[in-house]
Amino acid sequence: MVTFFPSIYRQFTQALPDASLSLKEGLLTGIIPDLLEGRLDFGVAIAASTQLPSELSFTPMVAIRSCVAGREAHPMAHSHDWPTLLQQRWVLNLSQGSSSNLFLTWLTQQNLPHPAHIVECSSPFLMLEMMRRTDLIGYGPARLFDDPLCGNGVQTFDISPQPGDVTVGIIRLRGTPLTPTAQVLETLFKRDLAHL
Repeated sequence: MVTFFPSIYRQFTQALPDASLSLKEGLLTGIIPDLLEGRLDFGVAIAASTQLPSELSFTPMVAIRSCVAGREAHPMAHSHDWPTLLQQRWVLNLSQGSSSNLFLTWLTQQNLPHPAHIVECSSPFLMLEMMRRTDLIGYGPARLFDDPLCGNGVQTFDISPQPGDVTVGIIRLRGTPLTPTAQVLETLFKRDLAHL
């Protein structure tokens, strides 16, 4: 979100300069109840229709590649051995619906062990700083790590195979129309995400 939302925001303020906007960062575990209870107009998240209650709809928009990463010049950055890499210290968000959680599921499917040492972190930005400033290894969107501002000091690792792409899409409450302002914002998301 941090890499593409600024452009959407600029377009939104051009279209509706006097509109108020409230942003909330979170995972599926927070988005779902907020949508069901009317606190959010819509959410943009990594998800699949099977993860959502029947009251919600999911419109897939773009596939995002996620990968393993750590600080620049990390001693394991060019490792090609999953068991050795998984013996290192990792920083992961273990919240349900997170990309780290999908990564752990993938490891199980590959008959690989989970990392031996995990620092749990629910803040994407603290996680990124811990990866940038320590030898902790993380997992997340390649687009974030490759961004010249967000990914400064971080490099993606050469290990393969890595898990497949995840799907980012728009989640809404079924049968509930958006306000005109939220409709403009959703349209901008749909248009910009379709071009990623």
